[in-house]
Amino acid sequence: MMDTFFSPVSDGKLYCRKYGQGLPIILIHGACVDSDFFHDTAQILARQFSVYTYDRRGYGRSNSCTDHTILTQVEDVVGLIRQISTPCHIVAHSGGTVIAMELAAKHPSLVRKLVLHEPIDTECMDIECDAAKTLDEIGKIIRTGKYNKAIAKFLPLIGERDVRARDATDEELQHIGQNCRCFAQHEFDQFFSYSADASALANIPITIGVGEQSRDSHRWTVAHGLAHKLNAGLIFYPGAHNCAFDLPREFAYLTAGILLE
Repeated sequence: MMDTFFSPVSDGKLYCRKYGQGLPIILIHGACVDSDFFHDTAQILARQFSVYTYDRRGYGRSNSCTDHTILTQVEDVVGLIRQISTPCHIVAHSGGTVIAMELAAKHPSLVRKLVLHEPIDTECMDIECDAAKTLDEIGKIIRTGKYNKAIAKFLPLIGERDVRARDATDEELQHIGQNCRCFAQHEFDQFFSYSADASALANIPITIGVGEQSRDSHRWTVAHGLAHKLNAGLIFYPGAHNCAFDLPREFAYLTAGILLE
């Protein structure tokens, strides 16, 4: 069973979904997608948890908001947790991990456990690697206002889709252009200059996830580096960057195992 609702924020409202009953989990999506990315995963997790997903501001059906700072997005999640009325597990993917880490750093009492799948942390990236150089080039393109060109250069960095993945539906595809533009215009520079505050996260149970097919990418290096930096657990998910969409059953079962420990 799935219910939809809108969560009010300072400059608009966020589209949210709730699945299932149990201890609450909030799933935070990354760049260029929206909460549809987690739909299949959420349905499986809902057998054991109350699962909340939402379109981050500027994404999907949350397109009325104008403020896109990391701290404002943190407050969006705080507002959702206060509606839920109890601390939550937070599971985040890619760019969403920036919001999740900052949430846990600023509001540790609201977070039970943190699961970060293929996170971002500039301090843990090898600045001499090809991906770092490409990200620098993308930043320069964005600052000229050529967002479509920037996104075309960015998307290969997240890796190929798993051959076992289902095709996206027309409904899931219809927001892609808007989502990508929001990321390029408002979030790219913020996210790829972010570095987690290890001391602020010291008392939060954290697990870092990385895809088995990401071994030869910068994402593998960042995941291992961040796990060391945060003294966090490290788990290997099947597939690559988009495991939650490509292989939702595997993603859900592994994630549930972490949260139920």
